[in-house]
Amino acid sequence: MTPGFTSDLLAGDNLSLRLFAADNNMSGVFSSRSFGTAANRPLLTIVAVPEPGTPALGGLGLAVLGMWRWARRRK
Repeated sequence: MTPGFTSDLLAGDNLSLRLFAADNNMSGVFSSRSFGTAANRPLLTIVAVPEPGTPALGGLGLAVLGMWRWARRRK
């Protein structure tokens, strides 16, 4: 992300986003200016969710393997 975008985002300023459809079967065009009241305008909420890192996934895999071996020994 560019520094200008990040600073506008953190300051709560207006942003412009250009979104593309995933394929040719999906499309949609709207203009929020054509909605009479602000309550009727579309709302886009973006939540950043970090991906689990490689060490976290490796640790989870080792934990599952350990539980599997422990359960196998108890039989």
